[in-house]
Amino acid sequence: MKFLAKIASDMNKPDGLTFITREQMPQMILTLPIRKVPGVGKQAMARMTELNIQTLGDIQRFGLSLLTRKFGKFGHRLFELSRGIDNDPVRTETTRKSISNEDYPGKGHFRCRCGPKDSVVSGRPGGTGIETETADK
Repeated sequence: MKFLAKIASDMNKPDGLTFITREQMPQMILTLPIRKVPGVGKQAMARMTELNIQTLGDIQRFGLSLLTRKFGKFGHRLFELSRGIDNDPVRTETTRKSISNEDYPGKGHFRCRCGPKDSVVSGRPGGTGIETETADK
């Protein structure tokens, strides 16, 4: 379940690792604070409060038609998530999302490409050239 993987990745930051077993998933869904569900923002939270929804498990009290009336397409997603249905695939392959260029006075230039293969390229003023380091992720 991608949404639980996303929630688990936010737990115990920055160094922690969280495992959620299949056996733990039903209890996790029942007790998960609704504000932690990806996509629940201020407006949705206001409607949740009106309906006395505090956990994802509370969503199970409501039918699909009411949830879609109150939350639109997101209501359908909430209905499914509260019942352990998540058809979004977990992707392990990523593409580079950013390139960073930084100048450090007296120390040189730093460039980082973030993605599946991180490259660090640095040049130092007055140095002999460019050092390159690539790490597969």
